[in-house]
Amino acid sequence: MTEQSTELHLSLDELLNYFSPDALPEKQDAVEQHLAVCDACAQLGRQVYTSTLLVDRWSKGGARLNAAPQILYPALLALIDETADATWKERLKNWAERWRGRAEGVLRIVWGAGASSPVILTEGLEATLRPQALWHFELQQAPSLTPVRGTSTPAAPPIAIAIGTPGAKVAISGEAEEIEIRIDNMPPGISCPLVLLCPVTQRALPRVRELRKVPGTSYLIARFEGVGRGDYLVALEPVEH
Repeated sequence: MTEQSTELHLSLDELLNYFSPDALPEKQDAVEQHLAVCDACAQLGRQVYTSTLLVDRWSKGGARLNAAPQILYPALLALIDETADATWKERLKNWAERWRGRAEGVLRIVWGAGASSPVILTEGLEATLRPQALWHFELQQAPSLTPVRGTSTPAAPPIAIAIGTPGAKVAISGEAEEIEIRIDNMPPGISCPLVLLCPVTQRALPRVRELRKVPGTSYLIARFEGVGRGDYLVALEPVEH
């Protein structure tokens, strides 16, 4: 984002309309172009994000999944302010300015108040992927477990996989309140992506992690701990490949 200012600034109503899932694409494009060059409006946009954006975003169900790019973009803006690591800050800025809320891979995690375990959703998120994205996630069928007489069989954690080179997997442990993202066999020359965890219906700030190689293995892992019930997007940073 540049340091230049603009004579005319966006109004609060314009920002609220931009964040609305029903906003017209051409108006959203105009707002994004302005945010890219106006620091004052970008700061106001981050304030709007942290106070009002996420509540009721997907209250009408699956049709709201098309709003995912408009959720990730302001989440990135918020993280730019909150992140202390200078390298991460520059990468988040590049993600926001170049890709405008698109991702290398994305899925949705829903853990309702009355549900015993979280659920992974992978359908309807195509608009959130950048062109030629590496990772297109699909649900993996959990293995069936034979119950033992007199004991209850714990539910297998939900898992989503993206087959390809490199392969990717996301698993959730409701009991441990943990989300684990794993990438296998990352080819040389491709940077390890950041991973964004973005709440979409609860008032909470997004979180970011970097995939790190586990010593003695060929895979990378990032974990989000203390993930409570709610509705989330997990998104992988676009990478050069």
